[in-house]
Amino acid sequence: MEEKKNTEIAIIDDVLLSKEQQDILASVGTVRSYAAVANVPRYASIAVAEHAFGILLSLVRHVPAGVNRVKGGNFSWHGLQGVELYGKTIGVIGVGAIGQKVTGIARGFGMQVVGTAANISPQREQKLGIQLVALEELLEISDVVLLACPLTTSTRGMINSEVFKRMKSSAYIVNVARHEIVVQADLSDALKSGQIAGAALDEIEFPDQKLLSLENVVVTPHLGFYTSEALIRKGDICVQNVKSFLNGRPENLVN
Repeated sequence: MEEKKNTEIAIIDDVLLSKEQQDILASVGTVRSYAAVANVPRYASIAVAEHAFGILLSLVRHVPAGVNRVKGGNFSWHGLQGVELYGKTIGVIGVGAIGQKVTGIARGFGMQVVGTAANISPQREQKLGIQLVALEELLEISDVVLLACPLTTSTRGMINSEVFKRMKSSAYIVNVARHEIVVQADLSDALKSGQIAGAALDEIEFPDQKLLSLENVVVTPHLGFYTSEALIRKGDICVQNVKSFLNGRPENLVN
């Protein structure tokens, strides 16, 4: 970050900026009277939503175990009975860009969709096209609980032992948000005890061999965003941000 000081435009490929990094960014744009900080929103919404169903299907249909069997010369399907998504209810926690893409895909699978948000109203339901319910109700009625909410002070650790107690024992949890939203020790206990059926996670806090050793868990290394199309989209939005700034009409500002 030091090399970014006293420059007019800085392009930083990072998810979260520390306070120190933000302070350094404040020196960017010294030729102008202010520093404009813009992000690159929604570039990976499609990629992340598709990945959510990729890891969910891998979990409920035992795809990793099946692949490993065949590679080992075992073509038996015994013990790998799965469940269908059709007719199931998916509860989406976080109905922003990713959550809305998830909704469209879920309906394609013939799933019922409910969501939850900080502000629930008939007007917002109509705008989003999603039935919004309180978190407690969502947990109790959902066969799949999918996390697509941002990491904030209020969401950090929100998925804990009390949440798992409210979920169906046959329910699955999918997390394509930040791992800090889930209390990982509580998740491990819920999975090990059979309190919930399984978890599909795009990110966990390492090391956690206790969680990784469980058969009812699928984990990927935070690669939900990582598609060629998403990265092209990211670059296009970034270029547009710079053009807008230079034209005096900055877009996607976060300051």
